[in-house]
Amino acid sequence: MVTDTKEIQELKFYLGIHHPADTYRCSVPYFLTVRRVLHRKKPLYGDWIMDSGGFEELGLHGKYSFSEDDYIEAIKRLNPTFAFCQDWMVEPFILEKTGLTLEKHQEITIESYLSMRSKCSNVLPVLQGQTINDYIHHANMYALSGVAMDGLFGVGSICRRQSSKDIFWILSEIKRYYPDIKLHGFGVKITAFKYYNITSLLTSADSMAYTSNG
Repeated sequence: MVTDTKEIQELKFYLGIHHPADTYRCSVPYFLTVRRVLHRKKPLYGDWIMDSGGFEELGLHGKYSFSEDDYIEAIKRLNPTFAFCQDWMVEPFILEKTGLTLEKHQEITIESYLSMRSKCSNVLPVLQGQTINDYIHHANMYALSGVAMDGLFGVGSICRRQSSKDIFWILSEIKRYYPDIKLHGFGVKITAFKYYNITSLLTSADSMAYTSNG
């Protein structure tokens, strides 16, 4: 069991930041969407992760409104520690917006990762799914594409799940199939960390979803 204070502190937590100006006052690792800084010229500093802003992009437009090359240029210019690929979420209303299937979103997400990773070394992959089987299927797709399954993967479409138990089972099953995989939880609520040893299954997490101010 991994529930003591020492283990909980080992999870790396990234503070969700919404305005680039706030990064100058931030002394902890932080998480920032490229939507806020896509046209910024000056690099940002510190230990931070850049997100593709896919939830907003697909929710608003049914696609990304900026190109992969635009995103790659922003990564190289702004100097994040890591950046997640342009993943495609699979919430039902997102699928309705794009008109594509869940598996097609999974395929596009892997294509994005492979393409971006060939151009930029600090890009990270994302797992997407609705059910546990969806996530395992997506992980298998990555493995079959030749992606090493011992690196850090974002776990998408979990931040809005109401049940901490559901989050636990998703994460634990991914780890059961791929024990060496490292997982980042997007916007996992603080309350979820109190239950089902969720902290023992995550390498890192961020607060972006529940510190959102729109």
